[in-house]
Amino acid sequence: MKSRIEYSQQLFSVADFPQIMGKSNGDIAHYEDKQQFINDNKHQSTVLTYRKLSDDILLLHQQTECHRDHRIHFTPQHRKRHYQLKFLLTSNNTIQIRKNGDCYDIFQGFMTLYNNTTGYTIDLPKGFAKESLQAIISHRFLDQYVSPQSVQNKMLYDTLTQQSDQLFVLPKAPSPVKKKLIQIADQLNRSEDQNPPNLRLLNIMSTMLVQLFQMDLPHVDQSSGIDNLKENVAHRVAEYLESRLTYSFPGMEFLATQFGISVSGLKRHFKRAFATTPFQYYRDKQMQLARNKLKNTDKNVGDIAQHMGFDDSSNFIRAFKAEFDITPGQYQQQQAAKH
Repeated sequence: MKSRIEYSQQLFSVADFPQIMGKSNGDIAHYEDKQQFINDNKHQSTVLTYRKLSDDILLLHQQTECHRDHRIHFTPQHRKRHYQLKFLLTSNNTIQIRKNGDCYDIFQGFMTLYNNTTGYTIDLPKGFAKESLQAIISHRFLDQYVSPQSVQNKMLYDTLTQQSDQLFVLPKAPSPVKKKLIQIADQLNRSEDQNPPNLRLLNIMSTMLVQLFQMDLPHVDQSSGIDNLKENVAHRVAEYLESRLTYSFPGMEFLATQFGISVSGLKRHFKRAFATTPFQYYRDKQMQLARNKLKNTDKNVGDIAQHMGFDDSSNFIRAFKAEFDITPGQYQQQQAAKH
């Protein structure tokens, strides 16, 4: 017996979905506004709740546990132009996505958007359990709510205009988008008497998509993949720190949450990009700014310490001396002697 289950699945549009489900082995329960597919076998256990909001959008909430290793090849479908958005709500392990020879580790909280010309492979290890939300979106729905000119990110723009067959991936969904995706998943799984009307879910989806497309997301070259995306995050963190040199260091947990990456991932990618830690990068830039102020203004050390966000001037003096091997007062005296 093979240790891994391997098969291909073609991407499908909203119109294709009934035919896909008609070929599935499992039990389907029908409710007023949604259906639920349940399949429990020796390879995996799946509970799929799905709801067609209109002819242009289909929502799928899936809970899966793998009893064997799986490799699924998702193949392009060129007949009907559409898009797929996936969000990993929860997972107990890492999964891998393979695209054009690259292999990416994906964690809980990631989201991806791609069009029907995209092909990729996903590896699911034995014992892997996940909960995910997927939206199948027709081009008509996006055309109705989104102007391509409003899309800030070039790779995302190329995905929407079908100039690219790459996966647009965010390691962590932005907080406002994540909040709405969780809200959609929650409402999709409510009991029948509490089901929200389709119009409400359509409104949440359209608002979320408009927010996503108008965000200043990291710019990623089409062939760059997730590693470059995370390196780009490191540069964005650096820019953020440089804009806050007169404030105290915000903390690694805050930075990681703000920029959608784990603390360990931020440290690793920042080190690769700048050969130092985020805190040391911040401190170096902060002390360089303080030195310029000591050189070019008549303010005393205490005033500059306060301006640089230090509550105690003695802490500022220690930080300055650690950076330049001289105290701020001594540096001011040196500069005064030169003039």
